[in-house]
Amino acid sequence: HDAVVVGGGLAGIACATALARQGVAVALVEQGRGLGGRVCTRKTECGAVFDHGAQYFNLPEGHALAEAAQGNLQPWSRSIGTTRVDSQGVVFTPHSDAKLDAIRVAVPAMSNLGRALCEQAALSDIM
Repeated sequence: HDAVVVGGGLAGIACATALARQGVAVALVEQGRGLGGRVCTRKTECGAVFDHGAQYFNLPEGHALAEAAQGNLQPWSRSIGTTRVDSQGVVFTPHSDAKLDAIRVAVPAMSNLGRALCEQAALSDIM
């Protein structure tokens, strides 16, 4: 290899992709269980699945990540807001729909994004 990129988060994947596009033989090294860094999905002991770390991206039209991840991101389809606990219990206050326009999530789960970006960039030497 001509270069080794340490860290398989989105920044490491972007760096390895840029190097590979310049013809550099690059190896991507990640110590965790999967690619994507803080963009990950967890499964609880009872089988519930949730996105942990970055649950969504706020990507305006033309953002580089939106273009790189084409086909792997979709618009957020649920509400987003603020949750607080008071004397009546848990209270959820949704934000206006206007705030949802640029929000994207990876499909089928956030953990798929790192792998998909590596595949699209033909990064095959991942350790």
